[in-house]
Amino acid sequence: MLQLNDLSTETMLTGERSFTYNTNMDKKLEQAKKKLRRFWEQYKRLPSFSEMAELFDYSSKNAVSKLVGRLKEANIIDQDSKGHIIPGRIFNSL
Repeated sequence: MLQLNDLSTETMLTGERSFTYNTNMDKKLEQAKKKLRRFWEQYKRLPSFSEMAELFDYSSKNAVSKLVGRLKEANIIDQDSKGHIIPGRIFNSL
């Protein structure tokens, strides 16, 4: 079992969740941006969570919620006070 004093002095336990960001995420975000842009051009609005599940071939809204979180972190999309998806700061630069 790992003891706290076994940790290097460089390791800090913060209680924050972390993840490894890799190029696969970059590719997935790029693909998501393209799909959202095409949807925007066709319907002049962004899709609902249900429409995003269909658009990205997800089987649950929870998967869509995770994608929305990543897109929000990248400032591609945002959400209004009702939770509807709206263009983020860099959406127009796609």
